[in-house]
Amino acid sequence: MKRKKRFKGTFLTEEEFRVLNVLLKYGRVSDVARILGKAQPTISIVKKRIEEKLNMAVETVKLAISLGLISRSDLLDVISNIETQSEFRDLRSELLLERYFSVLNEIIESTIKRTAPGLLELLNTYYTHREKKYR
Repeated sequence: MKRKKRFKGTFLTEEEFRVLNVLLKYGRVSDVARILGKAQPTISIVKKRIEEKLNMAVETVKLAISLGLISRSDLLDVISNIETQSEFRDLRSELLLERYFSVLNEIIESTIKRTAPGLLELLNTYYTHREKKYR
């Protein structure tokens, strides 16, 4: 059995990388099969191998892209620079944590912006009242 050529030394084969790229661009297995001139069951099998290597469904990746958590080109760049599945898992965890803290920071900042004026007014009133009380 001939070993499949890996894409630029990454953990995906050239075929898997090509299928992933088209899947992320067009979405449906039937579209990918038509575009690449392959049978739909073949694309489904390749998709399953990709999902096993990524340790997540392609639909999850597409959702992350649609939510703006990562761009398609950034994801493909990341994959093209990673040689092993464990490197990808480590990077994925790091990116998820980074995005999680970024979103958490945005929530905290927007909460402060919404509540700060009222909070400052409340504190000002409290301390003004307190000063008058103890004079």
